[in-house]
Amino acid sequence: MAVKVKYLERPKLTYKEKIFFLDFFKGMKITIKNFFRRTITTEYPYEKLTPPKRFRGTHAHRVRDGKEPPSFNVLLKFMEINEGESRCVACYMCQQACPMPSLFRIEAEQLPNGKKRVIRFDMNLLNCLYCGLCVDACPVDCIIMTDQYEGASYNRKDCVIHLDDMSKRGKDFDDRRYNEPDRIWIDDKTREKLWGQMDLNTISFWVFSTLAILSAIYVIFGKNIIYTVLSLISTLIMVSGLFFTMGAELVGALQILIYAVAIVVFYVLVISTVPQFKGKTTDGKFMLFSIPVGFVVFLELAYVSIYGVWQSSTGIFDEKVLSELGNAKAVGTMLFTKYLFPFEVASLILLVAMIGAIILGRKKEDVQEA
Repeated sequence: MAVKVKYLERPKLTYKEKIFFLDFFKGMKITIKNFFRRTITTEYPYEKLTPPKRFRGTHAHRVRDGKEPPSFNVLLKFMEINEGESRCVACYMCQQACPMPSLFRIEAEQLPNGKKRVIRFDMNLLNCLYCGLCVDACPVDCIIMTDQYEGASYNRKDCVIHLDDMSKRGKDFDDRRYNEPDRIWIDDKTREKLWGQMDLNTISFWVFSTLAILSAIYVIFGKNIIYTVLSLISTLIMVSGLFFTMGAELVGALQILIYAVAIVVFYVLVISTVPQFKGKTTDGKFMLFSIPVGFVVFLELAYVSIYGVWQSSTGIFDEKVLSELGNAKAVGTMLFTKYLFPFEVASLILLVAMIGAIILGRKKEDVQEA
């Protein structure tokens, strides 16, 4: 059966692509995109980062230092291991678990007292996969993988590690990092240098804030009344999301139930029923008047917010009280004790607004001439 070969012609460049080098800029898109970003490249070997404690680097042996697991004390009855020596018991479990068992050379001798002593433990790291299976298989927590990664050499024999240097490397590693928490990065500073500091609450805050600002801008400058009301709903929902990120679940839920649902739906019903608003857009002749008024109101709100935060940055309830009372009970206590009068005034204003909306929504009765 003959094999058919299909030839594809490379598309020819247009005159615009030839003159303005568009293909060149397309190819450099990734480079240009990352050119203005903060670099995370380290200037090795002049700058070196300490890898995590769980980094799979050059192998080592832990020594007998009083920190052995209980299984080591059981096997110690059959082994001759002094203080400061490798705690290897020549069980060959690491070699059996390794996908390349030929990289191990383990030998032990029988002593006159009937005990066994390890005399050779070699590992050819040229054949090692650095998978860590030997570490998991060791019953006495002897073989470990350190944070040393500079294992390159010009000679093959230098890539074979032995019992003495493995014990020395393991002792050095435990002296430096044995009591260190078993975490991915050694500290937050090293992690932030590479990846920055951004948690879920911070990401949610910036997403909700950006969407709230964009929706609020359209509420101000939009000319279609229906679209501006929908943008107002979006703004209120985003603000409720901000309350949820700050731990005020009750206020966020009330923001959605009262403002984003009840009041805004009421606005929509009023707009759709009042004849002079139905199907019309906003008039732009009041824009010059509304912008300075809105700016003054913004300054007032900013002053109140900053002054309030400066007066009390944490509130009257600490985390312990909130955990005992609960978010809803704390808000209810403040609302019906210290802020009872403003709460009743707000309810009265809403009642007046509702009555005014009903009056505006009434149809005019036709007056017949007598």
